[in-house]
Amino acid sequence: MLRRNRTAQRIAILGPGVEMYKDYNLGIVWIEDKTRAIVAYSIHPMISEAKDTPFRRKMDKWKPRAKFIRACGYSFNIDMRFSPEKIEHGELLARECKCPACRDDTDTIYPEDILK
Repeated sequence: MLRRNRTAQRIAILGPGVEMYKDYNLGIVWIEDKTRAIVAYSIHPMISEAKDTPFRRKMDKWKPRAKFIRACGYSFNIDMRFSPEKIEHGELLARECKCPACRDDTDTIYPEDILK
């Protein structure tokens, strides 16, 4: 289990073992699902900080100068956002996320568009 900082709080229980968290300083929102192999997901592409971020940038074709937010052991690429229809609880995640990129939603890049 990842260690939580003081600004991240559980804001909803979506089902057995499925909880939504928000970092109130950064505005970022994610879901932790303890019932399956995918531990956490967000409207933004994210990885555990335990993983190698530069390698992930290369493999996922993230922009070299992508903007990242770090919260509770995760790195979120806020330059990209998934289409809410493509992920579970996507509409809820999109509505609740108040990170700088979501507040200024002018040029969102969807990962599924660049990975084709």
